Amino acid sequence: VKDPMINSGNTNNIVLAKNPVTNFKTQLQLQGINLSNDETNKVVSLQHVKSSSQWAASDSGDANSNLENNFYSFSNSLNPNGPQTSNDYFNRAANYADSVNSYSKYYFDTEYYKKKQIVLLVKWDTQTREFIIIHFDGNISNYQKTNNLNSTRYVVVPDNIYTNFSTL
Repeated sequence: VKDPMINSGNTNNIVLAKNPVTNFKTQLQLQGINLSNDETNKVVSLQHVKSSSQWAASDSGDANSNLENNFYSFSNSLNPNGPQTSNDYFNRAANYADSVNSYSKYYFDTEYYKKKQIVLLVKWDTQTREFIIIHFDGNISNYQKTNNLNSTRYVVVPDNIYTNFSTL
């Protein structure tokens, strides 16, 4: 099965080694990102954060206004049978945030890191196409469906990074 995140025309995403953890490090370095040990530990930790059942505030507003903006911006992507209210939208987002299945993977957001120097992972399900941000404090945002992720912005975090992060 071909990973939809790998764009064969982009040399930044060529698999450079057989070890997925080494590939993760290399893909970040190709974009000028060298994680410290603390930041690497955050990558590991973020994969295990559970939803706080709170919506995240944004740079432009508080949590409630961000929830309303996200609902109006992204709820149509969840159709058919999409949420009809912001409360329904929030409940679906929280359920997805805490769900576990083999199709959901975590991705490192390189643009967010370059802009804010903050580690942020997104969760994306390759089967349902659900996408969400789960922040370090468990607050959630940007729940939507998207057919693909920008292959240079998002770098897949290896499933085994926890047991192999010392190799980074």
